Amino acid sequence: MSDPVIRARAIRLDDAALRRIFAMESMQSPGRSVDHRPKGLPESPSVRRSGGRAVAGASVRHRHSAKCAAAAFFGAAAILLETADFSASRGGLVGSLHSAHAVPRAEESQMQAFDRSFVAAGVLGGVVGLGIASATPAAAADAEIVAWGYNGSGQTNAPTGAFRAVAVGGHFYTGYSLGVRADGSIVHWGSGVASGVPTGSFTDVAGCLFSACAVRADGTLQWWGINEHGLANIPSGLFVEVDGSLINFAARRPDGRWTLWGFDGQGQVSNAPTSPLEELKVGPTYSLARTQTGELILWGNPPEGVGAVPKGVRSSLWPAHVHAAALRADGTAVCWGRNTDGECNAPPGVFRQIAAGGEYRGFTIGLRPDGTLESWGYNENGERNVPSTTVTQMVVGIYHGIGMLADPCPGDITNNGVVDAVDLAAILTSWGTVGGGEFDADANRDGMVDAQDLALVLGSWGACPG
Repeated sequence: MSDPVIRARAIRLDDAALRRIFAMESMQSPGRSVDHRPKGLPESPSVRRSGGRAVAGASVRHRHSAKCAAAAFFGAAAILLETADFSASRGGLVGSLHSAHAVPRAEESQMQAFDRSFVAAGVLGGVVGLGIASATPAAAADAEIVAWGYNGSGQTNAPTGAFRAVAVGGHFYTGYSLGVRADGSIVHWGSGVASGVPTGSFTDVAGCLFSACAVRADGTLQWWGINEHGLANIPSGLFVEVDGSLINFAARRPDGRWTLWGFDGQGQVSNAPTSPLEELKVGPTYSLARTQTGELILWGNPPEGVGAVPKGVRSSLWPAHVHAAALRADGTAVCWGRNTDGECNAPPGVFRQIAAGGEYRGFTIGLRPDGTLESWGYNENGERNVPSTTVTQMVVGIYHGIGMLADPCPGDITNNGVVDAVDLAAILTSWGTVGGGEFDADANRDGMVDAQDLALVLGSWGACPG
């Protein structure tokens, strides 16, 4: 009999978002200054805060005044009431078997039109998160991290500080972890097989069995570790993300095309699609991808029972050693392949991301919309001992995983410690755009400023915790 599902519980915020629509007394917040840059930061074009996302460091202009907020607010109230369900504030998020980028906002209300919330937070680092991925990477944000699972080499001794991308690699006694800091530097902990990290500035990183690969700030690739199956022969040109697993790496070019290299004994490299893809995940002996027309492709040498992808699979593809996992269009999880330890017994309900791990024994971890984690399957080495804190996304390897901790103050668009009418105005004045401007208003990083971002503001109204 398989173990019961392990649930990581988290307190949900009780909100009365609809009442807040008509209770705007904080619109003229007495404690608000003209300059909304965090104290101690220079006046630069961009300021990034730990645990949040990129925020422009400039003074609030007239368009962000209370008067503008009020006018814009009532113009969009009808849209909000038609599209959002504010019964409770919920967590948001989005990973890869071996690498993940941070996704900034951790409390995204679940819309009635839920399908819209299933947008990939990016395979930046090999992580596809919430659904229809885009060939354009989601903006990275810095976040604290938490790790779990087998720790024989110190691979779960996560360092403090903020990271914008993380990755896992190695095996049982050779497990290791990697992270890209806010300044672009790479940090390594765990086994020493990939410890010779290069210097410089990087945007993404991925792990393999005995080596690692990263994307430099200029778009070129950098490899290090133990060379096997030609993994050191990195392709030339510019790339925006990288993914890896066991004995293969893959990197995505700006046009959405992926280049794979490494072991090719069963067509892992030579049978890879050459056209632009919406999503790709490298697995231990095979890979999964989704084309721009929605077709699911599998190539390489899948384990028994994995070769036939179930119908309805849409996103968050996760190939593992004995099974695979993904999300359907409605957000429910589907797992297929071996089920010896219940690794394919997915619980009901909606998920934002799913990941499959293990080697001879499999396990699966799902990330709920509220940021909590659930796990099922094998757990002899603590693979399923997920943290109770809320996370925005996760990355899972063979025996351990890493989560990006949730932003403690979702909705604080201006990064001044309080969610109020100015943050609301930033959302409404950027409505229907990608969110660029004086303040980055795309709070949930789904590529569009809409009711979901507005729900984040209303759901966390008031002073930020701490």
